[in-house]
Amino acid sequence: MFSQAGSQAWQGVYRGVLPCADCEGLQETIFLNKDMSFKMQTKYLGKSDSIYSYSGKYRVKKNNMIMLIGKDSQRPEYFVFEKTILAQTDSLGKKMDAGGAGQFILSKNQYAIMEKNWKLIELNGHAIEKDTTSKEPRVIFKNKDYRVNGNGGCNNFFGNYKLEGAEKITISKIGSTRMACPNLKTEQEFLEAMQTAKTYEVTSGMLILKGADEKVLAKFNAEKAK
Repeated sequence: MFSQAGSQAWQGVYRGVLPCADCEGLQETIFLNKDMSFKMQTKYLGKSDSIYSYSGKYRVKKNNMIMLIGKDSQRPEYFVFEKTILAQTDSLGKKMDAGGAGQFILSKNQYAIMEKNWKLIELNGHAIEKDTTSKEPRVIFKNKDYRVNGNGGCNNFFGNYKLEGAEKITISKIGSTRMACPNLKTEQEFLEAMQTAKTYEVTSGMLILKGADEKVLAKFNAEKAK
């Protein structure tokens, strides 16, 4: 028996970079809509900027197994829904795994973190107080090319980021302008926190970056990116 429209647990947008034999990775984005329709977008990273799309209907079987049925006679694709992720499976529900190359997992969090203006509200356990002499620290994780940019309170910064699975994050190659400001302590701690982050969580409009041993490094509130 298949589930019909109405249940909302699995509805949403999922994103992941899957193993690819002849490219840097397959960036897959799946939109599961309320009317039981879906859209899948695929981009071959490091090979082409083109995005390939197909759509159709999806059905939800027992054990939260989701079957995507394309309009153009493509073979059905299967996933299992677990909290905030879709793990790709075969038709019998066995999860696919590429061994050392990684797993076939798409996450709601990977899409939810992108293209939002994340305003820093807490750093290393201390609330960020508004300072009229400086800008508000913030960060944006861009969809295009996995670039990150923002402001540390004084200087603009930029760099790269990588998302893996449901919650792993790596922020690297951070560079910044070099303006002289009265107090750079918060900015320096902010940039260090981002570069030491290991995992992340997106919940109720808040982004949480965590370091080793799940220590909370920074918290942000979401604002729409301009």
